[in-house]
Amino acid sequence: PIPTELTPAEAKHILGGQANLWTEYISTSDKAEYMAYPRACALAEVLWTKPERKDWPDFAQRLKTHFRRLEVQGVHFAQAFYDVNCRYYDGKVYLSTADSTTAIRYTINGTELGPNSTLYRGPFALTMSCTVKTRAFDHAKPLGRMRTVQYLLHKASGKSYTCLLYT
Repeated sequence: PIPTELTPAEAKHILGGQANLWTEYISTSDKAEYMAYPRACALAEVLWTKPERKDWPDFAQRLKTHFRRLEVQGVHFAQAFYDVNCRYYDGKVYLSTADSTTAIRYTINGTELGPNSTLYRGPFALTMSCTVKTRAFDHAKPLGRMRTVQYLLHKASGKSYTCLLYT
């Protein structure tokens, strides 16, 4: 990647890119692998793919292939790609991951979360305070980290309001 603010004379000195992993606080090889992958896959994508061919949805699908390869090789890689994002808006909970094709499962109010929990099919309304547990799954296999979010609702939740400023 060559910064656009460089002149052609300056740009010719860019030979490539690199990723550093400083291990002063990384105590095991498993943790080093976790910190390196899938970042190394993303770096390769950035450095080796021509700008006009860069396509996030395509890369996301290919990244899942890399995950399978890393698993077969026994590499301990980060799965944050599958971590579920929770958003509350207008009385509803919205769930998503970086991979829009991943199955997301959830429970409400502390029930055990597993591969048979409710499948997320779209935003769901909350009518009372509750705790939502959610995680991505590939069939029975959990992906990423479990996310637990407590929603505290009251009579004013989701209601419009006016803020008066006094000068």
